[in-house]
Amino acid sequence: DNLSYLMSLADPDTGIWGILPENQMYNEGFEDALEGWEMSPEENTSFSIEADGNGIYNSDATLDVFEGEHCLKMWGQYDGSENYANVGQWYDVGEYGLQAGSHMMLEGMLMSHADDWIGNGNNSAYLAFYFANDTGIVDWDESSHMNASASPTDWHHFELGGVVPEGVAYVWAGVQIHQPTGDDHGGCQVEDGNGRQQRGDGVHGDGVDDDDDHDDDD
Repeated sequence: DNLSYLMSLADPDTGIWGILPENQMYNEGFEDALEGWEMSPEENTSFSIEADGNGIYNSDATLDVFEGEHCLKMWGQYDGSENYANVGQWYDVGEYGLQAGSHMMLEGMLMSHADDWIGNGNNSAYLAFYFANDTGIVDWDESSHMNASASPTDWHHFELGGVVPEGVAYVWAGVQIHQPTGDDHGGCQVEDGNGRQQRGDGVHGDGVDDDDDHDDDD
């Protein structure tokens, strides 16, 4: 029931890796609830802050968080139509050396328990970058999806690389959940967010590293 984030940036004009700073995401493990995070849409109520040992929905099993004592859980909004919800943090271009052409890396841990599995239909969760200026969102990137193809009750490591486009003033980094219909069920847990800025050629792409899987069975 946890998700973790790591954001990094790279200067394409240098060949030297650097991290400025090591972690740019505040309250990455949701130990202070949603402090520092923004939930969208604002009216969304399909989320909860879960403590280690809490019961799993529709199950006798209990939650084993990936790290710390808490995590975030998200599920579909059941609003009668296809819906998306996300939670993330905004960064101003110009902060921490973030500029057009900067390479970024976002990493996270996601899990969906077998008894409340995101694979009970076509729901999916994934890491995302949104790039915006004063007129709105101009571009985005998303990682591989946590969905029915992922093993349940395991913590999966996801990562997403991105490059800041020209003309962008703000970058959003976080996680999004998609519910196509009200007949698509299951939730996803998120935790341990991290953000870093890199210099060098960087990594641009997305994927899943199952070497970091962690079984949450009781």
